[in-house]
Amino acid sequence: MVERVVYERPDGRWGWLLREKEQVIAADGSAGYLSEAYARQMSDRVLSGSYASARVSVRRIHR
Repeated sequence: MVERVVYERPDGRWGWLLREKEQVIAADGSAGYLSEAYARQMSDRVLSGSYASARVSVRRIHR
């Protein structure tokens, strides 16, 4: 069963993740959302395919 989890971080900001059997499939919240509602709205948009036509960029980060 796939589960979407909207969570509050220790700093009071919000994030979300999508997981199946405890394995994370997708996550967002690195910068954090200011409210639970906005985190939920953004996860709705991503999961509904609102960004399906986004251009794909591949970048290598050199250390």
